[in-house]
Amino acid sequence: MAGRDTPLPGEPVRIHERFADGSALSERMTTAPTDRNGRFSLRLEPGPSRTIVAVVEATAKRQGARSRPMALAARSCVALRVSSPVAEVGGRAVVFRGRVSPAGAEIPRKGIPVELQFRLPGLPWSEFRTVETDRRGRFRYAYRFADDDSRGVRFRFRAYVTERTGWPFEPAGSRPVVVRGR
Repeated sequence: MAGRDTPLPGEPVRIHERFADGSALSERMTTAPTDRNGRFSLRLEPGPSRTIVAVVEATAKRQGARSRPMALAARSCVALRVSSPVAEVGGRAVVFRGRVSPAGAEIPRKGIPVELQFRLPGLPWSEFRTVETDRRGRFRYAYRFADDDSRGVRFRFRAYVTERTGWPFEPAGSRPVVVRGR
């Protein structure tokens, strides 16, 4: 807007994104023009957490403007599958497979730790094993139900990635999968 709230159509607004440590990009600049009402919009590419600032450069006739930094916290995509919805107590292992898909970031060489958690009705999530992903974000764990108390119990399982230094995403969990003990 100019003096007396006059909109400035067609003005270039520079959007500066500064990505969190561990991202494939360190920063990105995009320009969006203002519409006839002096507004602008921009759909950001998916990816890691980042700080965003909008800037309108000064001209010979107008003072420039800069927005306050805005933090955009992003979660990585975590998926979990199970080989069977029923676990025979003392029988074959149930295999949990999953993937961490970090759009815009690379999986470190040593992988990302993934907590495998379970939940019983009325109780909070509890970790029972931590596994590492491979360089492609995949993980696998075979679990054998051995406790007779598991018979008839409906367990919910999820994969959960916690916050860690150098990982540019917020903590995230998969959708739960259900396994019933038999």
